[in-house]
Amino acid sequence: ADWAQLSTGAIDGDATLTVNLDKNLGMRRMVKVAMALNGTELKDTICIKQEGVQAFLECPAPYPAVLGGDTDKITFILNTNIDSDLVQKTVEYISGGKDWMSEFILKDQSKTTSILETTPTVNTGAEARKARVSLTHIDGWEESYRCDLYITQSKQDGSFGTPIDFAQARALGS
Repeated sequence: ADWAQLSTGAIDGDATLTVNLDKNLGMRRMVKVAMALNGTELKDTICIKQEGVQAFLECPAPYPAVLGGDTDKITFILNTNIDSDLVQKTVEYISGGKDWMSEFILKDQSKTTSILETTPTVNTGAEARKARVSLTHIDGWEESYRCDLYITQSKQDGSFGTPIDFAQARALGS
């Protein structure tokens, strides 16, 4: 790392290892110093963590429900200070087939806000469709941040399931 300077490349016997770190004005970070004893298999790694801005990634409204005939854009507002290029997106289609949404596009809006957008296709199937979008980031300290978003799209007729009465609901519980 160009922000960490090691005082020496090799140590003979007992010695002090000095690592100088540049001032950190960004996110938390870590440098790893690999140590190995010549001629043996003895190895170790020293991890030096430097404080910085702690990442956050959250969505105040992660559960949109859309109508089956709707093809309007779905927009998630994310509270995050993580650059969108550093966030991994994983889409899991839970029910109703695969690939019924357009590509998920993540864009930075400000230093603390990003948006994630996608567009569903018309649901012509007999069941409601569900998908989970997982957004993940591993910071400089190798700590993981995750935000799960859940999209439910009704059947084309606008229903999300089959209506049942209280007696039927009680029977499901026993």
